[in-house]
Amino acid sequence: MEIKNNDKQGIAYQDDYFARRHWVRKIWQTLVALLCWLVLLTPCVITLGTYLAYVTNGRRGFFFWHYREGFGELDLLIVLLVIIGVVTAIFCLLVGAVQNRRRKRVLEKTPQYDQQESTRQVILARQLAVKHFGTRHARHTVRYYEVKPEQNFTKDELRSAVQQREEGQN
Repeated sequence: MEIKNNDKQGIAYQDDYFARRHWVRKIWQTLVALLCWLVLLTPCVITLGTYLAYVTNGRRGFFFWHYREGFGELDLLIVLLVIIGVVTAIFCLLVGAVQNRRRKRVLEKTPQYDQQESTRQVILARQLAVKHFGTRHARHTVRYYEVKPEQNFTKDELRSAVQQREEGQN
C-alpha cells in the first residue's frame, strides 16, 4: 500500500492490488491469502469433523483422532466459549441499554472534561512549540528539520506553564 500526498485533495491511499495491471502482485498475494486460509481452516475442519463424529457416535463427521483426553478438552473448550459468549452478550446489551438511555436523555450526560480548559491547554502547547521550534508552517515546509538539544522541552516545562497560567487567571 502506498500513501500519496495530493495537495488539492489531501492524502489519498492507493493499493496496487486493486489498480490496473500489477498481475504478478495480484496472483502472488491471492495465492498467499489462499494458503493462509488453508492453514487456518484445516485444523478447524479436522477438529470440528472429529468432534461431530464423537458426539453423533460416528453417524456424522469423521474420526481423525480418537484421544479421550482430546474430547474432554473440547468439551471444556465449548463450555468456556459458551460462558464467554454469554458474558460478552450481557455486557453488550447493558452498554447498549445505557447508550439508548443517554440518547433518549433519561440518564444525565456528565461532561468528562472541561472543553474550554482543554482548548486553552492546546493553545498554550502550540505557543510553546512555536517558541521552541518555530512556526508550524516553517517546520512542515522544510525538507530536513533538526532539533537542537537546547530546543527540547524540559521535563516539566509544559505542566509548569499550564499551572502558572491557571494561577495567573485565579
